[in-house]
Amino acid sequence: NQTQDLSSTDTGDWIGGSNFNGISYDSLRNLIYLTGDSGIFGVYNASTNVTSDLRATDPGDWLASNTIIPIVYDSTRDVIYLGATNGKFGVYNASTNINSDLSGTDSGWMTGTLQSLGYDSLKGLIYISVDSGVWGVYNASDNKSSAFTAKDLNNWIGSNTIRALTYD
Repeated sequence: NQTQDLSSTDTGDWIGGSNFNGISYDSLRNLIYLTGDSGIFGVYNASTNVTSDLRATDPGDWLASNTIIPIVYDSTRDVIYLGATNGKFGVYNASTNINSDLSGTDSGWMTGTLQSLGYDSLKGLIYISVDSGVWGVYNASDNKSSAFTAKDLNNWIGSNTIRALTYD
């Protein structure tokens, strides 16, 4: 195994000195998606050895200068889900090359920084954690997000931030 510096693959230096906050692998296209500070969103293509800026795929500019932290690939729908500061949540469709805002799918519970996303391939759900013990689920079938915070029996999560989610 070898680790290689890929910073020279950033044509135009669009990443600059930004921090990377998340990566996700698209197994269908063999691509690696990257998220970072100040709305950084891009993709690394190992076949071409090029990292491309995907910020222009956001026609509504909903990500703008938000810090994008969690990212997860939904292999069933072949889309990438993104979470960011200020309660921002959305989806990138590589087939259409469009990034869409899904923040309005909740009833106001996604107000802080989205910390983690977990993909449930069996049920087609995206689990979401937000600051201060807030968490829930997004169902793409009905395009709705629901809070699970009330399901925290005995308040064992409390106001603790859930930093990572996974589905097995």
